Amino acid sequence: MLRRSRVSGIPDIGRIGAALARPGMDPRQWVSFAYANADSQVSTDGHFVEVTLAPSGQGLTCHVPAEYAGNGFGIHCIVHADDELVVIIPDGDPNHGGDVIARQYSSADSPSSEAIANPDDFVLVVEKDKNLRLITHGGGKSYLNSDTKVVLASPAVHLGKEDPNDAIILGTTFRQAQGQMDSVLMAQLTVLGTLASALAGQFTLAVILNAIPIVGGLLALPFFQAGITSGIIPQTPAYVSMDTAITTFETNSYLSGDSKTS
Repeated sequence: MLRRSRVSGIPDIGRIGAALARPGMDPRQWVSFAYANADSQVSTDGHFVEVTLAPSGQGLTCHVPAEYAGNGFGIHCIVHADDELVVIIPDGDPNHGGDVIARQYSSADSPSSEAIANPDDFVLVVEKDKNLRLITHGGGKSYLNSDTKVVLASPAVHLGKEDPNDAIILGTTFRQAQGQMDSVLMAQLTVLGTLASALAGQFTLAVILNAIPIVGGLLALPFFQAGITSGIIPQTPAYVSMDTAITTFETNSYLSGDSKTS
C-alpha cells in the first residue's frame, strides 16, 4: 500500500522553485515594483499595506518599515492608495509577505514645488491639511540649534497649549511706541519746568519729574490733573502734547492677534 504523500493541497513554491532552478534560472522574486491597493493601516500589531506586485499582478501584504521604530515610539507616514512602491520579499517567496523599502515619485505624484525650487536643500513638505507632530516624553526635550537665523512664518503661533488665552506681546512694536511717547514727555516736561519756575518758583523741573514717575514706560498724571482742577496749572500746549502722547500709547494694541501663550 502506498504511503500517504506529504504534498499538501497548496503548492510549496519554495520546493517547486528549488526543483526548477538551473544555472542562470532563479524563479524566486526578491525585489519588485508594486502599487498600494489602499491606504496603509496602523495598529498595535504594526503598520501594514496591501499591494499589487508589478508586473506579476500578485497581491501581497507588506510591512511599512520606519527609519526609527520601537515600543510606543518611532516615525510613521501613511502609504496612500496607488502610491508607487519598491518591495523586497524575504526568501524570494511572496507567500512570506514583503517589506516596503521605498516610495517613488512619478508623473502622478510629483515632488513638491518647494523641492523643485530648492533642489540643494533638505525639504520636508507635509501632506496638505495634515499635522506634523513632534512629541517627546518624560524628561525628553526638543532642541533646535542653528548657526544662522531661524525663521518661523505662520499666521498663528500658540505656546504652551493648543488653545491658550493670553496674547503674545509684540515687543518691538511696544518698545518703539514707548520710545516715541517718552521723547514727547521728556521734551514737554522741560517746557513745563520752565513754566513752573515762572509761577513764583512754586514748581521746579525736579518736582515735576518726581511727581510724574515713568514706570515701565507708563506715566501717571495725578499731578497735572490736580493742578488743572485747582487752576494752578493751565491746560498749556505742553500738557496737551503730553496727554495726547500718553493716550496714543495706551490705546494702541501691542498684542499679536492669533499668536497666544498659555
